[in-house]
Amino acid sequence: MPRSKPPSFRNFDDPDRREPYGWDYGHGSGRRYPTFKTKQDKLAFKKRFIDRWHSERYALLSFDEREWAEMRRLKRRLGRATLEEAVDFFLEYGAGKAEMPLFSARAADRIKDLERKNSANVDRIDKQLRAFVDFSGDRGVHLYTREDVQAFADRLAKQWARQTVVNYLACVQKVFNDCVLDGLLVRSPAQRITLPSTRGEKRMVLIEPEDLRRLLVTAWEIDRPMAGLLAILFFLGMRISMIAVPPAKRANREFLRLDMFDFEHRVIVIPGGIMKSEADLIIEDAPECLWGWLADLRKKDFGMPQNSFNQRKRMLCREAGVRWAPNLHRRSAASYLAAMIGEERAAGVIGDRDRAIFVKHYKVPAFRRTAAAYFDIRQTF
Repeated sequence: MPRSKPPSFRNFDDPDRREPYGWDYGHGSGRRYPTFKTKQDKLAFKKRFIDRWHSERYALLSFDEREWAEMRRLKRRLGRATLEEAVDFFLEYGAGKAEMPLFSARAADRIKDLERKNSANVDRIDKQLRAFVDFSGDRGVHLYTREDVQAFADRLAKQWARQTVVNYLACVQKVFNDCVLDGLLVRSPAQRITLPSTRGEKRMVLIEPEDLRRLLVTAWEIDRPMAGLLAILFFLGMRISMIAVPPAKRANREFLRLDMFDFEHRVIVIPGGIMKSEADLIIEDAPECLWGWLADLRKKDFGMPQNSFNQRKRMLCREAGVRWAPNLHRRSAASYLAAMIGEERAAGVIGDRDRAIFVKHYKVPAFRRTAAAYFDIRQTF
């Protein structure tokens, strides 16, 4: 049975202490001596203690085993929530309390918000939220688990590209996040969702020699500087950020430049500040086919903004009928070089000092005959 009165508080002040104000309270071996910097903090502590003491005593005297079991059940449902959070949740939404809204109702609230803003995405977001309800069922927002949302993402990943999955999940996450902000949930079940890899089977895709020939010839006829830059990407495997340069790198001149190419001795010297490895790269094994495509490159053609490069690249790929998968140029250069000169030398050409990393990320099976055709693509007209 709890004590009928809270413990008495006695002053424990000492002006020589760093925290001069204090209380002496408690019973027997459980006495406490907290100290405070200001008298206001001292008085606030006593008030909080007395209020909490009466609250806990009332809870003990009015204990209801069924309500306790309900709060324990809610705590399990809420995951890592504290017991205090579970109690607060129960007091508002427990037995006989307010009904938890369905996901569809919260989704409708989201659509109304977008309509008030005259958003152009209303129809798209409405479609995506309906897809989640169709897959997972329309339940109270507190009844969904992370596994439900993960299963939805996995289902989408079998039909759509990664970015589409991201867009669908963003809509679902927004609804659950709003529920958290409104106090309906302690945490969103749409957290820590594993998305499909951006690599997947794309890692195994190489550009065919004939496709690269068509792309380079098309570029030479339409945009000769781009032909040279594309040749650098596909024959040396340089990272695109060294050609299509982000603003910060442009400001610091951290990109490939014409003076790094020694046409007489067929050597390329790239300073360490430009390389991701931050080490100097000297390429003496550059494929012979590279140099002819660089004939019309000028100093001003290097350091191109990303948007400009991407627009010109898309136009040339469309004209040549070539699909450029992510990292296609670097993966193709690495694989075909490895087939011709071995993995270690190929890693040196594309700037991967660690052969194990090179094999893991870039090397895919490539026949030597196909590789020979790849490096036989020369500028001959």
